[in-house]
Amino acid sequence: MEERDNPAKKVKPLRQPRTIIDTFTAAEMKRMIQFYDGKDFLEVRNKTIIMLLFDTGMRCNEMILMEPEDIKPDYILVKHGKGGKERVVSKSPALSSSSSNTVRSGMATGKNVPPATETFSSAKQASPSRMRQLLGC
Repeated sequence: MEERDNPAKKVKPLRQPRTIIDTFTAAEMKRMIQFYDGKDFLEVRNKTIIMLLFDTGMRCNEMILMEPEDIKPDYILVKHGKGGKERVVSKSPALSSSSSNTVRSGMATGKNVPPATETFSSAKQASPSRMRQLLGC
């Protein structure tokens, strides 16, 4: 069939506009991190979770599904990434320090604190749906 016989061949596909996602400014991120002053275990843990999400760019669900063995001294193995793909994300020294503070804070309050490698996955104490609600995911 020739082009003149099929007028649909002349129609170009419509381009969908790209949606630009509004991101947090540096000042907003700083305020969120400083919101928790570290008076107790949960405040230090919540600050660590926020730092984890900002520092690594992980999705909320990726953080919730982390296992203790996924957390290494210098990086985190993300096994439940978008499309079921695995990837490695690096950790900053500040994030590593914050996870150590979480453990120390819990020990000081007498709470049953998981080992350092389980600091981030301690968020599993809440259900995934509750964590998504808390984190706005």
